[in-house]
Amino acid sequence: MAGYVLIKQYPDRERTESGIIILDSVHEKTHKKGEIVSVGAIRKDESVEVEIGDVVLYNKYLGTTIEDDEHNFVIMEQCEILLVVEK
Repeated sequence: MAGYVLIKQYPDRERTESGIIILDSVHEKTHKKGEIVSVGAIRKDESVEVEIGDVVLYNKYLGTTIEDDEHNFVIMEQCEILLVVEK
């Protein structure tokens, strides 16, 4: 049984050098970036260890998306995280 994490998704946009915002829908990306906000019970043998506050990359087609008034979140198994970008 794998541990689950709750990730706050970062906005799906990039800025050009001149300040123009390019939405994610303009060019296809297979990964997303977000911040770990909650960690469930995690097995010690998971390949990627994460903590609250870590910024991670994950496959945008995995997990369950949850929305509230201000943010989008995704719940997924810890083993589905691709990598930790920064701690």
